[in-house]
Amino acid sequence: MCGGVGPYSMTDKYRQKLVKDMIQKSLRIYNRKNKVNFEFDKLVSVNAGAVAGLMFYITFNARSGDDAPQTFYSKVWKTFNGYIKVQFCVIGNAQEVGTSQDAGTSQDAGTSQDAGTFQA
Repeated sequence: MCGGVGPYSMTDKYRQKLVKDMIQKSLRIYNRKNKVNFEFDKLVSVNAGAVAGLMFYITFNARSGDDAPQTFYSKVWKTFNGYIKVQFCVIGNAQEVGTSQDAGTSQDAGTSQDAGTFQA
């Protein structure tokens, strides 16, 4: 994956926990900033690219109360020393957020195998 962004395989419990933690941190920041209370519903896709660590592009659904789920796009940087920094977390569609790569929705992403193995 040198120099590119591609699907992040959710092959073991460590990777599943890492992505879950990044989603929870993204939602905490989004909720605090916007004075709302969204809760994770479903993982859609996860892409990652090598930087000084890994940059994750996560697409997921979250709900606020009984409302219909909203699609969130989060960009999270995990440094080599384990520091996790949420670059952004927004509601919208890929065109509103930016390029499909930035939104975490590259054409290879979101296979049901990768996204379906994640349990909240």
